[in-house]
Formats: sequence, structure tokens, C-alpha cells
Amino acid sequence: MRFMRYNTITAVLLAATCTAVATADAVRLKSSVRLPARADAVRLSLVADLEGEEARRFADLVVAEIDDPSQPLEIPIAEVRRRLHEAGAHRGRVNISGRSVIVRPRSTSGATAPDAMQGMSIETAKVRRAAEVSPHVELHATAMIAQPTLGGRIARDVIRALGVEPGDLRLRFERGETDLLDLPEAGRQYEIVPESSLRTDRVRLTVRTWVDGTIAETRTITLRPIVHVPVLVLRRDLAHGDEIGLEDIEVKTQWLSPNQAGGPTRPEEIAGRLATRRLHRGDVLREKNARRRTVVERGDRVVVRCLVGGVVITLQAEARDDGARGDAIEFQKLGERTTFQATVVGPGEAAVKLGR
Repeated sequence: MRFMRYNTITAVLLAATCTAVATADAVRLKSSVRLPARADAVRLSLVADLEGEEARRFADLVVAEIDDPSQPLEIPIAEVRRRLHEAGAHRGRVNISGRSVIVRPRSTSGATAPDAMQGMSIETAKVRRAAEVSPHVELHATAMIAQPTLGGRIARDVIRALGVEPGDLRLRFERGETDLLDLPEAGRQYEIVPESSLRTDRVRLTVRTWVDGTIAETRTITLRPIVHVPVLVLRRDLAHGDEIGLEDIEVKTQWLSPNQAGGPTRPEEIAGRLATRRLHRGDVLREKNARRRTVVERGDRVVVRCLVGGVVITLQAEARDDGARGDAIEFQKLGERTTFQATVVGPGEAAVKLGR
């Protein structure tokens, strides 16, 4: 009787386990994909089929950086697992399958055959693994700032320069330069001179070590700051010239370089503008991707109101450039050759404020 009860309990547990596995979300690696035009990184949604809400939550996760877009890149499943784990994916809720995915170079012509028809031999092509493309060490600022080391000093300097919280900053260092980070602060003075702004994507630091009033050593170290910031992400595909509505935008947080993080963060800043190129669902919206609607075109006759103290003088002028609302463009008064600048305030209207 006890043996039968044990078998029953075991069967129930096995059934529950199988049900949990069957209902887990899935990340299935593709065998090969082509790198999209203008892609700045390889994201999970490009290289894998995602099933389930938990898996789709990581669609925008960067699984490899683009070092040379003209060369194929191999991303092994171990690298995808590592990136998902670091991003907080629950291993029991997401099943990852496949071996590796080959990211083929961007197309150099307008029309291309499907991936399966491309005549590239993986055996003869120089395929690099993702781990080989990015030989760096990535550290969280929260783990560095409390350390009485040169690395802690660098982390604190970057935090002050970027004005971010420690939890929103990661620092990438070249793997062969990390021995500098463990040098102790006690008994030494360090002079850290950035060769460029700390807000750039790649910063080279000159580090001089002073001991007893003299320079004992001079070395360089390269770092890449990455900040966790809110960005505007598209909810649907847009064609060139499509208007971007509030319903087309959502706010997400992503790890980006300081240069990439400088874009708009409020949907109201972009809503109503027009897409400057074809955009895809999941793309991060930049200022350059959305232009304001043109309300005055070159050659239009425009009413220009000149504000002189408390007096308003109205004249007719011809626009010499296209302009959106708020743009300062050049106008030419009718019948004259001289030009002047005025601010577009609406369709067929502009204004200029003059001194007394």
C-alpha cells in the first residue's frame, strides 16, 4: 500500500513538472539572419523566435555588439543564456533552445535574395564569435564606488560627470587593462586626465601615479560608460513620411551609451512629427528620425509681422527655405533683393522681433 502511494505521489510530481516545462516561454535561436540596415547592435528579437509574455519581455535585449558590420558574426547559445541571465530572465520560466546563430553582413544592394538562397559558405567565411568581438569586462558602478582603489575613483568620477545614480551605470573596460583598477588609493595620488568628454561612447584616460611628489608611472585605460535611461520606443512599423502619434510610442528603459541616451524621453516631444525614414516596431526614436511637419515651403508668400516695441508692422515676403513651426528661416521682401530671418509661427505666417 505504501509503495502504491509513493508511486502515485511520484506520478503527480512528474506530471506537474512536465506541465510546467510545457507551459514555459520559449526562446528558439534561428540558424542565420541578416543584419538590418543601420542596426547598432544585435537584439534578441532578430536572432530568435520568442513565445510567451516572459520571453517577449526581452525582445530588445542586446545579445551582441556590432564591431564590423561587413563581417559575419556567430552568437553561441551560451552567450545568449548569459545575456538573458544578466538581464534578469528566470531560467525556470524561459526555455532556450538552439546551438548558435550566424548574423550575416548587411546587404550592400537594394534587392537581396532570401537568407537561405545566399551563396556564402560558412566554412570559408571568416566568422567571429560574439565573445571574440567584444573582449571587454563589464562592471557595475555600485560594486566599484565603495572600493578604496583606482577603479573606485574612476567610477565616482564618471558618476559625477554624467549625473547618474550608481545603479544606472555600468563601465566596460578592455580586458588587458583591468589590472589598473585594483591599484590601492592609500599612499598614492592618482592624476586622471580624460582625453575626451566622459559623455562620449569611448573614453581614453591617462593615469599618472604620484609617489612622494614624483610621477612613478603613466598608463592609459579605455572605458565605455553605459547608462540605464528611459527612451521612446515605437509600437508599430512606420513608413517614411508617416505621422508619429502618441499611441505609437511607449517609454522603456534601456542600457545605452551616453551619446545614444541623449534623445527625447517624453512622447509629447515626438508626437505629431513625421518619420524621416522607414522605422520598425521596437526601434528607439531619435531626434534625427522624426522631423516636424513643414508649414512653410520655399517660394511661399508669407505674412511677416515685425514687432518693434509696441508697434506691429506687417509685410509680404517670400520664403527662401522650408520651415516647420518654430524654425528661423530666411525670407526676402517682395520687390527687394535683401533677405532677413524670421521665425515660422504657422502656415503662411512668420514673425520677427526687432529692437526699439
